[in-house]
Amino acid sequence: MKLALKSLLPCLLLSTFCSAQTSAPAAPAEIKKDAKEQIDTTKLKHPLKPMLWKVEGKGLEKPSYLFGSIHLGDENIVKLHPSAEAAYQQSDTLATEVSMSLLNQLAAMQFINRKDKKTLEEALGEDLYKELEKEIAAITPDFDVKEMKKFKTWGAVVTIGMLEKFGNHLMPLDYILWQRADTDDKGLWALETNKDQMGGFDKLTEKEQQILLKDTLTTLKVFREKGISALDIIRTPYLKGDGQGILNAIAEYEDIEGINKAVNEKFYQLLLIDRNVRMADKIVSKLTEQADKSHFMVAGTMHYLGDGSVVKLLQAKGYKVTLQQ
Repeated sequence: MKLALKSLLPCLLLSTFCSAQTSAPAAPAEIKKDAKEQIDTTKLKHPLKPMLWKVEGKGLEKPSYLFGSIHLGDENIVKLHPSAEAAYQQSDTLATEVSMSLLNQLAAMQFINRKDKKTLEEALGEDLYKELEKEIAAITPDFDVKEMKKFKTWGAVVTIGMLEKFGNHLMPLDYILWQRADTDDKGLWALETNKDQMGGFDKLTEKEQQILLKDTLTTLKVFREKGISALDIIRTPYLKGDGQGILNAIAEYEDIEGINKAVNEKFYQLLLIDRNVRMADKIVSKLTEQADKSHFMVAGTMHYLGDGSVVKLLQAKGYKVTLQQ
């Protein structure tokens, strides 16, 4: 029996880490030759190191924290590293990328659904639609491509990268933290709106979206043929607390044959870089308005890594931002 789309909704709204759906992915750390680096991450109770940065300075009365998430619900991901747990415990507020309230999640569908009155099949054409259907069937038998019939093409791109975990019914870490903070009576807020998170993807033309979809299908097929788990590409270094490992993994498969680099770079800009600027501005506003409070700010780890990251932007604005262990 096919599973309903509503079971996928939280993952769909959170699948914004730059992962298997662009030209960026790479092989998981287990493939590396150095046996000393090999760790069986399936046996970890929590990440070995947290993706956690302390924010201080500029008149802050308490430190705040940036916490890098990975938008999955694995048991060894949703249990926080002790340092991250301590930071969460002493925080007064919690922020996620977008509000995890049910009403806001439902409202997000207006950005994903098509406005041109076409079905996804009609927009893609027979050949590309069949290719999409075939890849989904290879990933999981529990998801019916017809569940995406109202989606914009970029919505299908974002969705299929997460289907490997579809059906495990474990909520993503971000959602769990939001619900926990609500129970703990912490102040809840969001780093961006639904429009901030997804509205920019409409800057891709339909042709560019279809190129991106085809590239995604090509990439996932390459992974499957090599016996590589697309999600483990980032999941493995995340569990090791290895930010550089995540960046290395993203760089390793940039040259898959046939991938359109120009379109993928445009998607990367919309997915990550442009949003980082808006997130950093929102964080600065919150830190300025509530300098007497400690804020625990959760976003996909890629938003905190590398050039153009939220970390770099906050440092440029005069904050002291340091990686914690």
